[in-house]
Amino acid sequence: MLQNIGKIIRVNDLPTREERLTNVIYQVSVPGTATYIDYAVDENGDIKTPTLDTNQHNNDLGKVKSVNSTLPDEKGNIDIKHTIAAIYENGGLYSEETGALNSSSVNKELLKGSILIGDNTAANLTNSQDVATIPNIISIGKGSLENSDLQNLNGVIAIGENAYKNGFKGNGNVALGYKAAENINPEKLATTGFSNFIGLNAGGELKLAYGSNHIGCRSGYKVGTSNYSSTIGYQAGMNAEHLSNDVLIGSNAGSFLTKGAGSGASIGIGQCSYGGWNINNNIPKTQYSSIFIGNYAGSVSSREGNYNIGIGHHAGRDVKGNANIAIGGFHTDNFGAGRDLSGDHNIILGARSGYGTGNHNFIVGYFMGSTLNGSSNVNILGARNLVASNTVLINSGFDSSFSPTNNDVVIAHKLLIGNSATKKLGIGLKLPSDARERLDIGNDGYIAGKGFKFGNTTFLTSLHSNSLTENRTQTLQDKNGTIALLEDLTPSKLIDILSSATPEEMTTLKGLLAS
Repeated sequence: MLQNIGKIIRVNDLPTREERLTNVIYQVSVPGTATYIDYAVDENGDIKTPTLDTNQHNNDLGKVKSVNSTLPDEKGNIDIKHTIAAIYENGGLYSEETGALNSSSVNKELLKGSILIGDNTAANLTNSQDVATIPNIISIGKGSLENSDLQNLNGVIAIGENAYKNGFKGNGNVALGYKAAENINPEKLATTGFSNFIGLNAGGELKLAYGSNHIGCRSGYKVGTSNYSSTIGYQAGMNAEHLSNDVLIGSNAGSFLTKGAGSGASIGIGQCSYGGWNINNNIPKTQYSSIFIGNYAGSVSSREGNYNIGIGHHAGRDVKGNANIAIGGFHTDNFGAGRDLSGDHNIILGARSGYGTGNHNFIVGYFMGSTLNGSSNVNILGARNLVASNTVLINSGFDSSFSPTNNDVVIAHKLLIGNSATKKLGIGLKLPSDARERLDIGNDGYIAGKGFKFGNTTFLTSLHSNSLTENRTQTLQDKNGTIALLEDLTPSKLIDILSSATPEEMTTLKGLLAS
């Protein structure tokens, strides 16, 4: 026989046991909705199992009667042991196995407003400096934030197994990932803070980081100090000793950088770029204000230099000089532009170009200046072996045997225009070693300081300095080859000359007579 429970009473909150009416049904409103949950009260004032609204938020809550045989309490809550043990009034959420709740050195009130979930989360948490308030700690995952000190952990977020484990200090740090920032700051440096570690082992054993970002598996893993720097990519900056305002993007970018004096503010983008390759135990150092873009650009570089730019595959690899610009990817043997360049203030454009110790050079073209030991040269499609200085070489040839000398100006293959050291000026092939101070024209002709030579087949052929005296400036040759000075010409001699002259020679002769 069914029992008549009684009337239905709608309320906002379920009355306490002392205030309840018996044999009634209380319909308790659900905040923010137009639904109610029914609670039946028997003649003893006890609450029977509530009938949940199956349409509440369009879910299946109505099907929930118990969890692990645990029935709802008188307010309809189900206590799930080992998962949620307490919900503080100010929003704190804790797992029953949270280590922090078992710590005798931490006042639980300090953890209000924090979220700690997971086996041994924040286990062995201490409060060595008697911190009064530690708001906004989030630690989710087995062992996360374990063995940490509440001092200077304001706003720390640690998500992932062993994330921020053994952490000490670091206001505003974020560690996301398995063992992210594990063992960070072992020396308990006060300046660590406001940094992000995302990825497996990201910043795992980093000593100090302030205002930095390390994103990627083992990114920044063993960095000594990282101030205002970012490493993004698999093992980017993994073993870097010192980073300051540096940006490393790409797998293993900057992985082996060691500390350089006054270094920082540099950029490496590309696989193994900017000190990311420890080949033959060449340990690269960080530079100041350098840029390397491209796979292996500046990869073994930076041991002494600063202010360098390397763009291209292997460009600027092992550069040691200062203020160099090297642009060009490798063609063979991993030679990019400016590889092993130890000079200063060079501009190198072209694969395999600019290998050496020279300074103040401008090199353009593939393989140009591949042996670069000279200084102050302009070499455009010029010499491969450039050991001279103060030369201008333009399209002088790709032949490796061509080696200009100091002060040469060469345009086209082996074409000498001028040499300030020997005071020779030539157009054509290079001057013979016995040439005097002169301008050579053609094979045997030249203009010397005191005369002219135009060759040996036409009028004026033998006009040259050997035929001149101080007061005789011009000579003519008749058809018999006899030299006559202008002031010694007689009418008969002049007629003899004119009879054999061509129209062009006549024009030339008129000009000579007019002068």
